[in-house]
Amino acid sequence: MKGVVMSEKIVVIGGGPGGYVAGLRAAALGGDVTVIEKEHLGGTCLNWGCIPSKIMKNTADIFQKCRKAAD
Repeated sequence: MKGVVMSEKIVVIGGGPGGYVAGLRAAALGGDVTVIEKEHLGGTCLNWGCIPSKIMKNTADIFQKCRKAAD
């Protein structure tokens, strides 16, 4: 899609991983974008699910390594 320029009004429903990126891409191509999201941009995965749980798991793993470091 190189060289493509939009001059359209675009509404993206949902600011999750797909909607957020779609809105950014459409805006980068010149679209007049409105993203409708009832809670927080990024959706469940970014704010409460996958990413936060991975951070907690990684922190717990590092904590366990620190506790066993003397061994």
